[in-house]
Amino acid sequence: IKKDGQDKILHVAAKGATIPSDVTKILDCAFKYCTWITSISLPNVTEVGREAFQYCTNLTSVNLPNIIEIGNYAFEMCDGLIRIDVPSQVTNISQSAFCWCVSLTEVTFQDNSQLEGIGSHAFRHCTNLTSIEIPNSLTFIGNRAFEECTNLSNIKLSKNLTNVGAGAFYDTPWFESLTSDANGLIFATADDNVKYLMGFDNSKVSSGFEITASMLSGVRGIYAGTLYRQPKISKITIPTSVKFIGDNAFNDNENNLTVEYMATTTGNIPILLDNYGYSDYNPTDAGMSAVKSVIIPSGTRSLYASVWTYFFENYGNKVSEAS
Repeated sequence: IKKDGQDKILHVAAKGATIPSDVTKILDCAFKYCTWITSISLPNVTEVGREAFQYCTNLTSVNLPNIIEIGNYAFEMCDGLIRIDVPSQVTNISQSAFCWCVSLTEVTFQDNSQLEGIGSHAFRHCTNLTSIEIPNSLTFIGNRAFEECTNLSNIKLSKNLTNVGAGAFYDTPWFESLTSDANGLIFATADDNVKYLMGFDNSKVSSGFEITASMLSGVRGIYAGTLYRQPKISKITIPTSVKFIGDNAFNDNENNLTVEYMATTTGNIPILLDNYGYSDYNPTDAGMSAVKSVIIPSGTRSLYASVWTYFFENYGNKVSEAS
């Protein structure tokens, strides 16, 4: 045990060690590969470091009621972990924090949850997880966060998402069960009828099909790869409700697709995401460089150029203002 200010920081623990009640932080790798651990109850710990309990394969229960920060890979490969109760004060579940927790069946969030982000691969390959209700405080889901959760058939999305990485829901029954409307558009719905465009069934439309703004009414985001290589679509109009466009959403449509935007203020111009869900405004990753043309409202070129700097520097010739 090492003192750091008023905290006692745990560096190393041997089998049978008793952790003092005033320990508030578990350092990186502190219990990594400690397969003898079956349960954890640390009521005063506020921070669990990177890989702190990684490969604790016999760990079945965790009680960390005052936890604030969960480090990357903190509980990765904890094969026996069954349930996680995320306290309200946690704002972020870090990258791969519970990845490959194959016995995990339940993840709960408190009604007053302050959770804002679920990192890349955070719950990847949690093959016994069947349902999750994501709090409306959440704005960010990293790439492949729930990928390969092969029994996850029910997901309640946050209505406030502004950032969803590629592959976040791949290989889940929930994603595969989403169905299209009469126009071939596949939506997922959150509270207050907020929608996310998750895919497209081109068997329901003919060549030259246009996706209008009214068809996308209430849509907050367009998921990664949604309109990748869709030669039947000639145009899509993006309403001001759309806050983000995922990686490769429009890619490989250079010969056919025109994308028209309706936003007239900087705050309403959607962000363009890369493979990891980062909003670095790189249009190549969102597929914006691989469309036929882009139309923006009259008099807004400087606004769009200030947000999509890379795109205008490299593909500005694709952009025209509506007459």
